[in-house]
Amino acid sequence: MSVDRIADEILNGYSFQNFRKQYRTAIAYENDDIADFDLVSVGVKYRMRAQKLHFYDPKNHKEVMKDIESINKRLSVMVKFYSCRSLLKYQHDNFSMKCHVLEGSNDSKIWYLISLSEYGVSVEQLLKENRFENTEQNVLKLAIDVCKALKAFHDEGETHMYITPENIFLGENGRYKLGRAAVVSDERRLDSSGMLYDGTYDRQSDIYMFGKCLSYIVSNLPGNMFSNRTGSKKISRIVERACDISKYERYMTIDEIITDIESISRKNKTPVYMISAAAAFVVTAGIVAAVVISGHKSSPSFSVVSEKVSETVTEEPDEKSVEKPDEATAEKPEEFEGLNIKFGDINNDGKIDTVDSSKLLSVYSQAATSGRKLSDVEMAVYDINADGVVDSSDAGFILKYYSLKATGKVESFKDFINEQSHSSD
Repeated sequence: MSVDRIADEILNGYSFQNFRKQYRTAIAYENDDIADFDLVSVGVKYRMRAQKLHFYDPKNHKEVMKDIESINKRLSVMVKFYSCRSLLKYQHDNFSMKCHVLEGSNDSKIWYLISLSEYGVSVEQLLKENRFENTEQNVLKLAIDVCKALKAFHDEGETHMYITPENIFLGENGRYKLGRAAVVSDERRLDSSGMLYDGTYDRQSDIYMFGKCLSYIVSNLPGNMFSNRTGSKKISRIVERACDISKYERYMTIDEIITDIESISRKNKTPVYMISAAAAFVVTAGIVAAVVISGHKSSPSFSVVSEKVSETVTEEPDEKSVEKPDEATAEKPEEFEGLNIKFGDINNDGKIDTVDSSKLLSVYSQAATSGRKLSDVEMAVYDINADGVVDSSDAGFILKYYSLKATGKVESFKDFINEQSHSSD
């Protein structure tokens, strides 16, 4: 049985009827072993993955159950990395991050793993659809994000062993996120494909797999990036050292790779021009004025709002430099089905305020000026009012909520969005 049989069971089978009542479900992408689904609930998008598991002897029940036990134990490791911003956030319950089985003909069985996570598009899918941004800067961004995820694992004494394009996702706000750790079925499949070296699963094996993955991504982009007479040759050297057969010549730690990548990034970094930020400020000021004039007499004064808008965020800060918001004033993240997804918190600082509106407008201004079409991931983050277009009205929704929140007329951003949707029906 193939993954098509699994996909059909999820979409049409009796076992998943209650699940389909909670989510609007549509299959988004599939290959021989993986079926990905786009899910929508309460206006928020999620990604569900059904992955076929491979065992050496499916007819040996005792060995299969031993593998299932090993898988469940391995998946429980992911819980302690929930707060890592470079790792995909998964739901953990009786349905998700769990093995399921389908009965076939002649007593055959197919085991598969279901994982429900925050929304993200796999790099494999982006490559397949020619939607992966073919620039050195984007490759470096992916590399540094994946390395930060691996560092979190290695600092806890864990190995990941599943660093492949199918398990790296472009998530909210354009950050690349590494998916779940490998289970025994993944390790066997990847070992046979040459992604794992010498059958030794340690931190240097993760480094080897990272190098192989980066090489695969670059080699599948239009043109040969490694042949350019640019900093790409430095990327090539990183790949070669990460994939070196000799452990003594290979990178010893992820920190060494991060240092090399950051060195290249600093030399290639170009200044951020302020024209889009200025345009965002002007449009935001107009929206703020409209919100204040619309009848919220007890709203914050225009001068106070404008002052906060001027604190425009032009670049997402690194984890180490992020200041934690004051617990008394911080906007509590919305909880959706066990996932800590902060819908509306564009800059991910724990608050939904004018800075989020300003950043959204900056994205809108840049896209409108360059004529660039926003990706599905960007649309999921920035299309607040779910009208299929990212424009000033989305920023207006955030500002309206901020105004009502300040006057005590609304509490939850999720409830506010639902009210706006009902009022427009």
